[in-house]
Amino acid sequence: MKPQSANPQGKQQKTLPNRTDEISRVIQEKDPFFTAPDFISFGKQVYMDIQDAWMKRDLEPVRGVLHQNLYQQTEKQIQKKIEDGIINYLERISINTGYLTSYRRDAQYEYLTMYLAASMIDYQVREATGEVLYGNKDTRWNMYYKMTFMRNRGAVTRNAQEKAEGIMCPNCGAPLKGTSFGVCAYCDSVILTGVYDWVLSSFGVVRDDTVDEGIRI
Repeated sequence: MKPQSANPQGKQQKTLPNRTDEISRVIQEKDPFFTAPDFISFGKQVYMDIQDAWMKRDLEPVRGVLHQNLYQQTEKQIQKKIEDGIINYLERISINTGYLTSYRRDAQYEYLTMYLAASMIDYQVREATGEVLYGNKDTRWNMYYKMTFMRNRGAVTRNAQEKAEGIMCPNCGAPLKGTSFGVCAYCDSVILTGVYDWVLSSFGVVRDDTVDEGIRI
């Protein structure tokens, strides 16, 4: 999934502060079931899933973890790849680092940003001929990201029983599949933003001029 900040292995890259423990304490004041290890595992899985979806040019499997705006933006990029007949292969992905770096709240939502560093083989080919247009099949690149998740300010992490029971469509009451954004299979209502759980709202690269947002509550 683009954009990406690609560097050959061994080149130093700017990082963001690891505030995992401090952010955990802040969130747990209002959400006692929140745990950093669980969230980081969730964030890593989201990263792997959206990279797979990008390569396959099909966002439907990850629609439930993408905020509507990010979903629509990325869907346009994918449609452009399809129209141009280009496939972006992302292979041998390895996540090297993942931690919580910033957190903020506003009147309606809370935003949690995860720093993630990964490495992979990244190249693009022309679908009709197999011609490599960008990158190559042998070079491994380091990638550095800010992944910002959001949810309703009043939302809390569900306990084991609540997770087992699932969540219901606010329109028709039917059980919802996936996470907080998607379409109800029974009434076709669109479930917007992070009303129930975290959704990925921003996915960007870490650059030399990336601002550290810190903790703002």
